[in-house]
Amino acid sequence: MTVSEKMEDLNRFREEYPQRIQKIAGSRWGVIDSAEAAVPDYGEAGKKDVPPLVLFPGTLGTGEIFWQQMRALAPRMRVIALTYPALTDVNLYADQAVALLESREIRRFSVLGSSLGGFTAQVLAARHPQAVETLFAGNTLCNPRAPWWPHNRSAVDIQRTPPSEVKASRLANLEDWPESDPGLALAKAVIREQGQHKIPPRHLKSRILALLTAEAVPPLSLPDERIVTIECADDPIIPSEAREEVRARYPGAEQHVLPSG
Repeated sequence: MTVSEKMEDLNRFREEYPQRIQKIAGSRWGVIDSAEAAVPDYGEAGKKDVPPLVLFPGTLGTGEIFWQQMRALAPRMRVIALTYPALTDVNLYADQAVALLESREIRRFSVLGSSLGGFTAQVLAARHPQAVETLFAGNTLCNPRAPWWPHNRSAVDIQRTPPSEVKASRLANLEDWPESDPGLALAKAVIREQGQHKIPPRHLKSRILALLTAEAVPPLSLPDERIVTIECADDPIIPSEAREEVRARYPGAEQHVLPSG
């Protein structure tokens, strides 16, 4: 499928898997739950034996960015993709997500995130280890304050900048991404569309501040055999040093390094 054909498929997904707004502690979360979608039934065995999979997007994504993964997995298990509220604290992302899931009678689940989502997933696993079956940390980092983030603007600078300017700057940076790989070309098109039309400026600014003000992920009590790391060698956002740190943090984890995409 071409990029345009896949974007059309994303539009169809939006009709089949509607995003609903759920309030938790006064915050408005976007929730796409395969249990509420018109997808093939995954059977009683799957409902009982397979923990649901919870998905956290990156800074310029909503839960919809996982539409291909949800299409592939929903016939076999319950999958829930979340979109962050306008909060500037990753710890609140983690705590409120757990409360949201508990409100849906989900007390144990696997969690996957990419970029900011991968960082949030690690924080959730650190704060709520009893709830996590398997942690999938994708294209992400352990420490937002590491010295090898030379191009990051400070949290104080971002806080002083109007949300519309923050958003315009991030979208302008996106245009510098390469399109040498079909996966990158699709990611760029989807993230551009998400950033332009699906994420309000105030929400995007909140996400950036949440990451810039976060502490490093504390040690996890989750054993390495229940952790999986995933990354792409041509990741245009997360530096190789950050990805190496994630691999080093979880030496006994199942580790996947994709050449591109």
